[in-house]
Amino acid sequence: MSKLTVSRQALVDNPLFEGCSSEQIDFVCDNLEPMRLAKGDYLVRENEPGRGFFILLEGEISVLKIMQGTPMVVGRHEPGNFFGEIQILADSLTPVALRASADCILAKWDEAGFRRLLSFSRAVEKRIFQKISERLQGLANFVRTQEKMASLGTLAAGLAHELNNPAASLVRTLESLHPKILELQDMNLEYGRVEQSAAQTERWQKLRETGFNQIMQQPLKSREVLRREERFTDWLETLQVPKAYDLAGPLAESGLEIEQITTLSDHWRDDPTPMRYQGIQWLAMSFEVLTMVRDGSDAAKRISELVKSVKSYAYMDQAPQQFVDVHDGLESTLTMLKHQWKYGVKIIREYSEELPAIPVFGSQLNQVWTNIMTNAFEAMDGEGTLTIRTYQEGHHVVVAIIDDGPGIPSEIQSRIFDPFFTTKEVGKGTGLGLDIAYRIVTNRHHGYLHCNSQPGATRFETGLPVACPDGRTNADQQTQGSGADATGQ
Repeated sequence: MSKLTVSRQALVDNPLFEGCSSEQIDFVCDNLEPMRLAKGDYLVRENEPGRGFFILLEGEISVLKIMQGTPMVVGRHEPGNFFGEIQILADSLTPVALRASADCILAKWDEAGFRRLLSFSRAVEKRIFQKISERLQGLANFVRTQEKMASLGTLAAGLAHELNNPAASLVRTLESLHPKILELQDMNLEYGRVEQSAAQTERWQKLRETGFNQIMQQPLKSREVLRREERFTDWLETLQVPKAYDLAGPLAESGLEIEQITTLSDHWRDDPTPMRYQGIQWLAMSFEVLTMVRDGSDAAKRISELVKSVKSYAYMDQAPQQFVDVHDGLESTLTMLKHQWKYGVKIIREYSEELPAIPVFGSQLNQVWTNIMTNAFEAMDGEGTLTIRTYQEGHHVVVAIIDDGPGIPSEIQSRIFDPFFTTKEVGKGTGLGLDIAYRIVTNRHHGYLHCNSQPGATRFETGLPVACPDGRTNADQQTQGSGADATGQ
């Protein structure tokens, strides 16, 4: 194979060296190292140290970022592009991977050679720093978008899980309710064909109302229902009532005693027809239908609460910035993240009852709580205690979110708000969650976000101003509102 060389003209034509003298181009050529990269080969992998400064002369290189465990193409380098300068100047790891998508030829400079390039031409130095700014901004925007989409996907999956249980319960209830109602109607028709006294009918109805009140207003505990169910099963089987086990549960939940039902059913004790036990069946069926209605109503309410939480979380149909109770956003976020904590994490709320409403961008602030709480739940690995404490300190409302996980090592605590910095495995995190939270709190709300961590106690403290940047407070807004109402405007 012939020795690999770099065309001098390719460097002369490169925009990076536009305006350079012949002597300067010679200097560039003397300090470079030609390099070949086969299709599919990696020049550098994500989170590896940089390997130098490169100009791509032939071929194409894909820029990859691992998102949720999957490499995603976030950009491409074409002939003439240069890269690698950020890692040399910042002495940092490469936040992306570079992989040849075609056979490539590159010009490479090591760190010393790159620094000589910067020093020999002010125009070259300026172009390199302009490209650094563009590249970082583009990558940050892309990864922030992916971070938000990933968070949205996680929330959507959790919400779907939370909605599935009450929705499935409601569907099952409605499917079972229809035949039960028809059966109950048939009993009423059959009862109507038999001559009965009004007093007897009224006593059955009163017994039913007594059971209804118990089921709807004072439901018995599960253990008590099971104990009573065994007694009703034995009694019904003694009377040879068909499907005794199916009837025992509803009767047990009604709170009625066997003696109360026996007093009325004895009237039919010697009747050879199904009327002998139809009063008992009618009672049990009535209680079962009511229980279904109650459970269906509870499921519908749960769905409604979840939808309300979503609207509250996203501040739908509301102004972008408004005065809000910070506790509402915290509770909405806990509801949205319930799938992450409900099975093993204890939530302790230490809310101040005297906090003023504060001016915030509600949906953005909820993203702050989401990012902090999600990190806490992941750190605790599904078991532990999350404490949320609120109080006012000076001109700030403070929200402290504290978890009892393993903590953040002291040597990296100063870097946790840096963009792209993460302690998670490659592909498990973008390193932008806390960076986004920090920007929302400090830039958007003019507040502060601090972290203090040790094993068993990691505390994120968020301070939010009580007043708007123009000095308006919630009290001012309320006064203005009162004045508008008073004038009829």
